[in-house]
Amino acid sequence: RRVKTGAQDKGDIAGLRIHGGQRMVVECKDVARTNLGGWAAEAEEERMNDSALTTAVVHKRHGKGQPADQWVTMTLRDLVALITGTRPE
Repeated sequence: RRVKTGAQDKGDIAGLRIHGGQRMVVECKDVARTNLGGWAAEAEEERMNDSALTTAVVHKRHGKGQPADQWVTMTLRDLVALITGTRPE
């Protein structure tokens, strides 16, 4: 886990690299209520703070305790960047 840095936060997981070294930001959430729009906006701000290619939000799937069973949410733009290595703007 990455240390929180306040207004210049760069996501919750450190050291994620894709496509030959480009950064990826992951924001993790464990809350009772879903707020996809707010989480996506937060993750995008953190992506820009880290000069990362793409971002994803990993959020708790209630009733499922295994890490691999949790949800991952991202915009289509972030999915394309993850697949291709190029961020469509």
